Amino acid sequence: VVSYEKALRLKSDDPNYWYMHGQALRQMKQFEKAVASYDKTLELKPDDYDAWMKRGLALLELEKFQEAIISYSRAIQLKPDSYEAWFCHGFMH
Repeated sequence: VVSYEKALRLKSDDPNYWYMHGQALRQMKQFEKAVASYDKTLELKPDDYDAWMKRGLALLELEKFQEAIISYSRAIQLKPDSYEAWFCHGFMH
């Protein structure tokens, strides 16, 4: 996480750095911070399917189910043939 934070200080407009930062935080079970990083990714790159999916997973861990459904729905809009997005969306209902 420290390396990603250093990279973000140097280049804060790169959505890939924010995404990888979110991934590291999610793996460390820092779900609130992970969601914030995915949100920044999506601010910079709103059509990032992976960020929508991982945001949904982090929100699921936080038991923020309605927000997770919104994330999965957006992922489905971006990739309507994604079994993963449909599975996660269905799991929430």
